[in-house]
Amino acid sequence: DTLMHYLLDELHCYENDHSNALALDSHEANGLFTGKATLVQPASTEELCMAHASLTADVASLKTDVATLQTDMAGLHTNVREISQQLSMVTQVLVSISAHSASTVCCPGADNTRTFSTSGPVL
Repeated sequence: DTLMHYLLDELHCYENDHSNALALDSHEANGLFTGKATLVQPASTEELCMAHASLTADVASLKTDVATLQTDMAGLHTNVREISQQLSMVTQVLVSISAHSASTVCCPGADNTRTFSTSGPVL
């Protein structure tokens, strides 16, 4: 019984072992791009020209994409600078209003001669 278990275990390991998966037999490699048959013969001039044309087109496309991104980033930089300037102006106006409101606050409908001190901006 132990011997049978051992033999079945070995058979299972033999059938499911993938340690030699990349070392294809020559009859399996003929139809595969990465098989041994493609490594034995060099690429043809036509194949090299096609690969070169494809790579050249990809590089040209990447250059166009990079140029577009650079233009977009320059526009964003300008927009961020303008927004920052506008926020700075709004902050100055708010500080001015806050400073003016902190000195005197008039209550509508009451005696407007009273002066109140506030610790922050009045909204």
